[in-house]
Amino acid sequence: MSFEEWENLRTKLSDGDRSAFENLYNSLWSKLYSIAFNYVRERETSEEMVQETFVKLWLKRKDLVRVNDIMGFAVRTLQFKVFDYFDSKAIEERYLSRAMKTSVLHVDDTNQQVEYDEMLSRLNDELEKLPDTTRTIFRLSRFNHFTNEEIASNLSLSVKTVEYHITQSLKHLRLRLGDLLSLLVGLWLLIR
Repeated sequence: MSFEEWENLRTKLSDGDRSAFENLYNSLWSKLYSIAFNYVRERETSEEMVQETFVKLWLKRKDLVRVNDIMGFAVRTLQFKVFDYFDSKAIEERYLSRAMKTSVLHVDDTNQQVEYDEMLSRLNDELEKLPDTTRTIFRLSRFNHFTNEEIASNLSLSVKTVEYHITQSLKHLRLRLGDLLSLLVGLWLLIR
């Protein structure tokens, strides 16, 4: 989509014009799908990520007036979806790997597995309530073990900004999950 085409659409889009959004959707969908598929190599998952990206664009349509490069903005939104996907896959794989190594998957441990899955689900639900950048930084820090400097470098942010986002995410999680967060972190450390 050219800058001129975007200029014509963005005001209409911020006013909730569905035909403008449809035009945006038709212009960007195939490119975003190609990007998503290039990362995940799964048709349905790629389609879901692109759909979620467009939902996010629709929900943020009033803020898009300030965006000059809609393709760049949409790609960045999609990248956060891809990061989230791989973060959740890494958590699952790490847990399953540890479980297989230590023979955790016994009949007696079914309740523990269910409890862990429920706690992990609650954690992921709360993480979804965080802004994209805060959520991504938290996951890179706590799940992928990136240093603040590595995160800052990868996301083109200052270290102070990274520290701020981590602090905000921890405050939110402590407030929403309380003792459950400590228990989940303890369980997570056991399976690492």
